[in-house]
This record gives sequence, structure tokens and C-alpha cells, in this order.
Amino acid sequence: MHSLYHYQHTLINGLLSAASCKSDEYLCQIDNFCLPRSVICNGKRDCTDVADEANCNTVSRHINKKLKWLTAQPTVKCPDGSIPEFSLHGSTYCWSNSVCPSHTACVEGKCCKTDSSYNFRQCPETFWECGSGECVPLETRCDGLQACSDGSDEMHCGLNFAFF
Repeated sequence: MHSLYHYQHTLINGLLSAASCKSDEYLCQIDNFCLPRSVICNGKRDCTDVADEANCNTVSRHINKKLKWLTAQPTVKCPDGSIPEFSLHGSTYCWSNSVCPSHTACVEGKCCKTDSSYNFRQCPETFWECGSGECVPLETRCDGLQACSDGSDEMHCGLNFAFF
């Protein structure tokens, strides 16, 4: 810990009392010591429970580091070089047009915008489009019963638990 800490305790009936801090100091209650107020909200943990960094509403004026900006290049791209949209399952991976937003199509496993995206979707919005192209009612998706001949309505459903 820093040499900034100030311990000021009083013995009362043989017991150590809580630290009493000056008006320009902050009490780390869990550690029972005082800190200069200048280290509060400075981005560094000074109290064991990090209480000195809690409730900091603004960026501290004590940060003196230069910020570096990094620009990341996406590794997953559509055939035209654009960035894919997220599927209805929250990933960029798709296995069928029915998991892609309506303005996209599942192209090479990614939900990509295309001018002809609307032509790719063959099922009404209340239906699930199977990988095989069949249309089954949306409520049959992930219900535990195979409705598509290729079983795609039961794929990527997450985990189901049965308790006995």
C-alpha cells in the first residue's frame, strides 16, 4: 500500500477505536485508515474493498496517461467485404435464413445484407424456414419435436434440463 495512508486511532477502555480522519481525508472503513481526498476516484484501488473508486460519476482529473485508440478490423466478413449482422440468436453465425434479420440472408454461414435478401426468405414471418427450405409454424421451433425433415428446427436451441 501507499505511504499516503494515515492511521489515527484512539484507545478507549483498552479497545482500538475507528480511525478519525481530517476534513481533507477519506476514511477507508474496511481498512480503518485515512487517505488524502486527492486519491479518491483516481482509477487506482487504495482501499481493500475499492470503496475509494465507488460512486465516481465523472472521469477523474487525476488520470495523467495518454489514451491510445486502437482500431480493430473485423475478422468475419460477408462475401462483399461488409460486416455481417447479428442473427436472432445474437451471433454472426447462421444456418438458415430464418435466424437472420429480415433485411439479410444467410450467406456462407453469416447474416449478410443483400439487395435480394427479401427473395431468399420463402416462409411467412410466423413460420420457421428449415435448412431444407420447408416452412413450419414458428412455435414448433425448439419444442423438442422434429418438425423439419432435416431437424434444423431443433438445432442451436441451447440447453434443456429435465428434473426428476
